[in-house]
Amino acid sequence: MMWSKLKNNWKLILITAFAAFFLGYVFSGSSSSTSPAPVVHTVESHGRGATVWTCSMHPQIRMNKPGPCPICGMDLIPATDQAGEAGPRQLKLSETAQKLAEIETAPVVRKAAVHKIRMVGKVDYDETREKTISAWIGGRIDRMFVNYTGAFVKKGDRLVSLYSPNLYAAQQELLQALKSDRERGTKVTGKRLEAVRRKLELLGLSKKQIFQVESRGTLSTHVAVRAPLTGIVVHRNVVEGSYVKVGEPMYRVADLSAVWLELNVYESDIQWVREAQKVKFHVEAYPGRTFDGQVVFVDPILDPKTRSIRVRANVPNKEGLLKPDMFVHAVVQAELNEMGQVADGSTKTETLPLVVPASAPLLTGTRAVVYVAVPGKPGTFEGREITLGPRVDGGYIVLNGLKEGEKVVVKGNFKIDSELQIQAKPSMMYPAGGAPMAGHAGMNMGEKPDTARGSSPAKVSLETKSSSSSGVKSVSSRPVIDADPLLSQVDAILKAYFEGADALSRDNAEKAKKAGKAIAKTLSGIDMGRMGQSLHLAWMPHHGRLKAATLKLAQSKSLDGARAAFRDVSNVLIETVKAVDYRGKLAVYRFHCPMAFGEGADWLQQKDGTANPYFGSKMFKCGSLEEKLHEAAGGA
Repeated sequence: MMWSKLKNNWKLILITAFAAFFLGYVFSGSSSSTSPAPVVHTVESHGRGATVWTCSMHPQIRMNKPGPCPICGMDLIPATDQAGEAGPRQLKLSETAQKLAEIETAPVVRKAAVHKIRMVGKVDYDETREKTISAWIGGRIDRMFVNYTGAFVKKGDRLVSLYSPNLYAAQQELLQALKSDRERGTKVTGKRLEAVRRKLELLGLSKKQIFQVESRGTLSTHVAVRAPLTGIVVHRNVVEGSYVKVGEPMYRVADLSAVWLELNVYESDIQWVREAQKVKFHVEAYPGRTFDGQVVFVDPILDPKTRSIRVRANVPNKEGLLKPDMFVHAVVQAELNEMGQVADGSTKTETLPLVVPASAPLLTGTRAVVYVAVPGKPGTFEGREITLGPRVDGGYIVLNGLKEGEKVVVKGNFKIDSELQIQAKPSMMYPAGGAPMAGHAGMNMGEKPDTARGSSPAKVSLETKSSSSSGVKSVSSRPVIDADPLLSQVDAILKAYFEGADALSRDNAEKAKKAGKAIAKTLSGIDMGRMGQSLHLAWMPHHGRLKAATLKLAQSKSLDGARAAFRDVSNVLIETVKAVDYRGKLAVYRFHCPMAFGEGADWLQQKDGTANPYFGSKMFKCGSLEEKLHEAAGGA
């Protein structure tokens, strides 16, 4: 009996020692992490060549057989160990893997870079081609040859016939001076004759008319007022039969063969505008047609109400298509140098800027990451943080971090970044590397692995949506989920977001910051354990970016800063709504403002009627409904 008890005690001692050794090995392996893992790493011993299974969302999990993840319940996938083949910031892919990931690269090149500045304005008269016609002599208007505004007149055309007693008296004085000069012929009489002739010229008679008075001796009681230039009568001050005084304005005539373009440039775009730049614009009256002009004046004074300056451009108008007060949409193209500044005109002697395609950099707030094909190592890609300059046509100017000729990934870069996250290497979201646990910080991961496999079936009702005839994209009939476990939390995010959008449209930065805090709080409380596998995969790529953007909104220091952060929140939230195929009870409409931030920006609303959060009271109605991502369930 004692031997049996002793043997059982030895068994217990051996099991306890093995368990202690096992736990010591696990905790010593994870002690190098910057933050403690929320669960114990599970490691199974396996022989050479055995497949190791891991979780795509929790790469610290290592199992020797397939099954559910003990944290989130997702199916485990085969893990690959490329530590010996690639560096800490590198990823090596086989040809097959590259094809499956649809990896595409493009070289970084030096080329002419153009930054487009979009503006609005109107057509106006060219003040240098506008004249006011005044009465040179007092009298009565007996006849009007041009009696309406908008009439076209040529230079020299008669406008009115003016009766003047003073004109008659001056002609009599001319005949007397002429008679005295012929009888006496002295220098005095000659000077008097020239003075009277000059007087008649100032009263409006031509030299030909004066000669006729002298040769025929007939006096005229009327003088014709003629147009001094070819143009359009834009203003008329007199009517037939009225009396005018000397110097009183009668007509205003404008030459519309050339016009001015008065444009408004916002404060953020002033740095890109210079005199002599080319302007291209279009008007609603002639769709599809582009007109050209040239900047001739940049106002040195900023308008404190609109936070913009006036820019004037000269535009030829030989065809007369452009009418004053026409509303225009214009674009100025600023050529930039290698430092991302406006070129001074000597681009032939300057070094062309280094340009990377727009789809290459992954942007996270102030950081930009690209993946570069490593020379001499086919299929190997290296993550690199770079410094970007301004956005230009088709890409970004690179200020630091890349060299001409290097090949960067322009398609599939998100997949490379995700794989690096799975391998706990430095990536876009986790520059220091390590397991991507930050996305789960503060989340309720669930206590029972069984519930992590998915939730109970949701109730589904059909909602019919009619396609819009106005060109707005809209989803057709599709099921509306009433009880998905994530929907109530996404609804809370959208409600807070809509409050922030409404606050910014009313220029209320403090209320927008509160909305950002509310979204961040909701994100921290999302129950990841209740998500199914497909929903988990769709949600996770956006969770960290959305949280970072909302925290930036919550910590913004000014109205402009809040609007810039709100743009980032909007971009991520639009992607998220589409990725998770949102089918909740709230309507979600995507709007677009072409003027925001110089290149346009989107935002979400839950109702029709533009309420622009990027300009607020300055341009409350600027923007248009582009897409109906989801209609309200049950008319809510």
